[in-house]
Amino acid sequence: MQVCKRKCSEVQRCTPCKQPRCTFAAPDVGLEDRGVLSHLTVKERCLCASLVCKYWRDLCLDFQFWKQIDLSGLQQVNDDLLVKIASRRQNITEINISDCRGVHDHGVSSLASHCPSLQKYTAYRCKQLGDASLSALGTHCPLLVKVHVGNQDKLTDEALKKLGEHCSELKDIHLGQCYSITDEGMVALSKGCRKLQRLYLQENKLITKGGKMRICMKFWVQLFGVILLHPPPPNTSAVSIIQPQLHKFNIGGNECV
Repeated sequence: MQVCKRKCSEVQRCTPCKQPRCTFAAPDVGLEDRGVLSHLTVKERCLCASLVCKYWRDLCLDFQFWKQIDLSGLQQVNDDLLVKIASRRQNITEINISDCRGVHDHGVSSLASHCPSLQKYTAYRCKQLGDASLSALGTHCPLLVKVHVGNQDKLTDEALKKLGEHCSELKDIHLGQCYSITDEGMVALSKGCRKLQRLYLQENKLITKGGKMRICMKFWVQLFGVILLHPPPPNTSAVSIIQPQLHKFNIGGNECV
């Protein structure tokens, strides 16, 4: 049986606080161990598995586990943590910080500036975030294909303009309950994001009926997921034009399209 440098007679006697001193020789192949750890959440890997021994700690820090990061609902997450993640993990392709109240524009901006490979960004109900964070993502992450930022009422057209300028690969965007967005921002987004396929708008009361029509008409060729909640009985002529390419068209609660 392998023992640690403190001469413990059993591995289990290596307490978590002393764990970094337990330097077991790593097996030649760690694929099986990685497979086990891949089923754990970020919280379980960081707070439990990484404390077992140095070998497991190193496995938990393997870059393969930090390509997709789900921090949603973790109130311990703050700007400092995002800055540390950004400085050490530049291969991140997906991150979810929904309901993380301790995260602000500074942390997200730092993450964006260090993660040019980011493709999917989800931040539902982060009301403390504003234009600075989404603008930074637009500027530094040109490979973005998915942006879900529902219920961020500080967002304005300025952030959408940045996405339109730099994120030509964007295909899926959720802007529900972003109350400060207007037609101007949507037009800027539509001009730059020509690959857009899914668009979710709900209670965006500053976007006019004409603005919604222009969006639908502009993307009638490729837009197959349109959800426009909170405006009219649909304009049937508009629906007939869009219909051939639509896979999903939800107009529940709308007064017009």
